Amino acid sequence: MTQLDPHFILAWQVYGWHLAYNLHAESETPVDKRYYLDRGIRALERAVEANPDNWEMIHELGWTLFDRAHEM
Repeated sequence: MTQLDPHFILAWQVYGWHLAYNLHAESETPVDKRYYLDRGIRALERAVEANPDNWEMIHELGWTLFDRAHEM
């Protein structure tokens, strides 16, 4: 969905959330946890690049880094 419409903010938010929170939480190994957290952060960084004037994406990335950075 984000490839079809890179300005669809909700799609980016859900995508990043599922990677950095849901899949991360369901992972059983530290390697998998790290993988999904890293992928979630990268997805949100791509969202900010695609939508540099949108404060919601900047906030989403910042919050994820603040809330999850201690796990990296």
